[in-house]
Amino acid sequence: MSLAGTGVAPIIPVTLSPLSVSFPGQYVGTSGLPQSVMLTNNESTVLTISNVTASPSDFAPLSTCGNSVNPGASCSIGVFFDPTADGTRTGTLTITDSAPGSPQTVALAGTGEDFSFSASSPSQTISPGQTASYSLTPSPDSGFNQTVQLSCAGAPAQSSCSVSPSSTTLNGSASQPVTITVTTAGTSAGLTVPAGLPPSRTTYGLWLPLSGVLGLATLMLPVGSRRLRRRGMLCGLILLCLLAMLMMPACGGSSGSSSGNGGGTPAGTYNLTVTGNFTSGSTTLTRTTKLTLVVQ
Repeated sequence: MSLAGTGVAPIIPVTLSPLSVSFPGQYVGTSGLPQSVMLTNNESTVLTISNVTASPSDFAPLSTCGNSVNPGASCSIGVFFDPTADGTRTGTLTITDSAPGSPQTVALAGTGEDFSFSASSPSQTISPGQTASYSLTPSPDSGFNQTVQLSCAGAPAQSSCSVSPSSTTLNGSASQPVTITVTTAGTSAGLTVPAGLPPSRTTYGLWLPLSGVLGLATLMLPVGSRRLRRRGMLCGLILLCLLAMLMMPACGGSSGSSSGNGGGTPAGTYNLTVTGNFTSGSTTLTRTTKLTLVVQ
């Protein structure tokens, strides 16, 4: 007995196209343009959709299908890639519906791009008036290839923190070292008591009686000459100014009677924050690192 028949392709109730989606590199913490997945209802009845999800949180769906799709009709499901970390990220788009074989799935993949910092010596100890220098290396992660703006904050009072260069371009693989410089202020001069003299014979104690003697000498000039008296008073005033200037070197910061730290950088332990910013559209990718400064 001879036999004959015709083979027909099985009817797949729901088709998805494509079955896998690969996203281009995306900066960590930012969202790129969505990729589309087309859903088609191949059945002769209405397809009821109960849920459309994407996992993990690196991916997010935006469906235009609503709750139902008519027989033979198609609709689009957009998928966004928002990487939460650098490196290769994989996930799954899942459509739960009334068709046999539900749920239907689509494989998702993308790469998160980022940058990071590393410091060879994150802690420095100096004295007021000295300069601390840190070597910091911004590094691209997973092909990051953009320019990063750098800044420094947290320097103590009477000091400054600078970054050189203030921006660096990462080429996707190589690291670009930068230098962080903190310049502190030394203690300024204070009034010093000459060694071996009691308080009544300090520099100011000697200066005040001398100014009084000069004043009396000026008043004792001949009364008949007003011009001479004025000249004498002028000469006395100039002499007082000269004496005051000559006594300024007697001020110093090493004496036990020095007043305070003279406005220098105060001692303490300080946390410096180095910040790198990259802006893409309305979104800014920010990364920070901490440095420690000890002023003794």
